[in-house]
Amino acid sequence: THFSDWGSVPGMQLSPDVATVRVGQSLPLTVVVCDDLPPGQGNTHGFPVLACDSNVVLNKVARHWSVNGVAGGNATIGTVGVNGSGEAVYTAPARAPNPNPVAVSAQISSLVDKTLYTLVSTVKVMEPAKGWQGKVTYHEEGSATYPPTAPMTGHVQESFLYDETQTITEAALDDPTYPEDFTLKLGAVATGSVAESAYTREESSTCSGGYVTEHWWESATDLNGKDSVESHLHVDPDGSYAVHLEPIGATGERHETHRDKVTAVCPPPDPSYDESGTWSGPAFVNGQDADLEGRIDPQRPDTISGTITRAGEQGEVPTTVTIHWEFHRLP
Repeated sequence: THFSDWGSVPGMQLSPDVATVRVGQSLPLTVVVCDDLPPGQGNTHGFPVLACDSNVVLNKVARHWSVNGVAGGNATIGTVGVNGSGEAVYTAPARAPNPNPVAVSAQISSLVDKTLYTLVSTVKVMEPAKGWQGKVTYHEEGSATYPPTAPMTGHVQESFLYDETQTITEAALDDPTYPEDFTLKLGAVATGSVAESAYTREESSTCSGGYVTEHWWESATDLNGKDSVESHLHVDPDGSYAVHLEPIGATGERHETHRDKVTAVCPPPDPSYDESGTWSGPAFVNGQDADLEGRIDPQRPDTISGTITRAGEQGEVPTTVTIHWEFHRLP
């Protein structure tokens, strides 16, 4: 059996029973039923624990939602109400209340004996964050082998690697009247490498005796980048957040060695040759923009974190992109 949460007291309770939110933020509350779960049966702790599962019926019959005994709450201590989806939501006030924390409660009748119970969630309201610290890491990697453009035969092999870390150096509040909009300045450092090797062969009828052109080449590119970037972090009252990632890219030198060979049986002059050489030139690679989105965990109200993995592409090379971010509010 899958349970949605773990509790400390058997029977009905509000979940979360203890939480922390920032001013202006919202906290969903649900009625759960907690029962003893002995070792085994999904309990791997080796000792009895309480397993809690949300109860749809109890959530619908919960009534008389209040904050510190005030029905529906108010602007000073925060408000509580049921939204269009039937979910109870506590919304913190614009300033931390006194006393703090507050008690968000609901009354519910037992489905067995009609006894009236009062369920309470203790919620601490914290003032706006002074800023954020943390970083975003970006990793993209891939390789591919594919044929050259017809009528040539042979193979082309490519590999691609790109890493970037963006670290918050400053977080400035955009609008003092809305405490969850920040302009972020980040220091970005990027590294990358691209490698390619190939062999192609092409036959033509330029000469009646045969005309074959062959190419071999290998290239290697190491790249680096360093810059400062700016982004925007927005957190909605329900804890939903969004921040945009724009990689800075990396530059370097591409170093290539090649060999070109023509083998021909033609009337004089003989066009056959076999030459080798090197070449170097500037190169640039970059990652892909991404929107980092999610919802703050009420149990970790001062942390924004997440990971996304998705398919990408660099030229002819399919890649895998992994982005991880973790921000912490400054006290």
